[in-house]
Amino acid sequence: IPKAGPDRVLIFDNTNRLRQAYHINHIRDRGFEEKDFTSTRFQNECLYLGSGTDRYELAIIWEEPTHPGGDRMPLWQWSRLTRQAIDILIADVLFPDTLPKLTVPLQPPYHEVVCPGLAWNELIWDTDSVSIRGQRFPLTTMEWKKRGCALGDQDEYVERDFFPDADPYEDKDDDEV
Repeated sequence: IPKAGPDRVLIFDNTNRLRQAYHINHIRDRGFEEKDFTSTRFQNECLYLGSGTDRYELAIIWEEPTHPGGDRMPLWQWSRLTRQAIDILIADVLFPDTLPKLTVPLQPPYHEVVCPGLAWNELIWDTDSVSIRGQRFPLTTMEWKKRGCALGDQDEYVERDFFPDADPYEDKDDDEV
């Protein structure tokens, strides 16, 4: 059973859905191997963060190589969900399965790009906000969502995200660790 603690608070977001309260510990890397880096997690997931009035999407995008045979470079994109997306998410709470689902990552017209083409080090995480290119965005909620799933759906990430510090090796023998 995951351990509860003071950094695990659940609150309702601006679409009346239960979300994990934003805490900087849930953004930090989980270890020293590449698979444990938060930046690596973005290859399969997007991060949704909210303030009291706005909801944001942070997603990885891939810059095309500048020359043939070159590697694609990961960049991040910070977007604000549009009123249309928020209205669909609210309506889905009241009338489930009556409107089309929003697929992760969002496409226009459901988000507006605020900061395109970000390097990971341009995201400055703080205890109650993120600063990007000199602009501060206060944060209250957060949610990781797997790419390709519907934004409003609850999924297998809920328990892991509400209790991210649960010991992943809890049920393993010492020689498996």
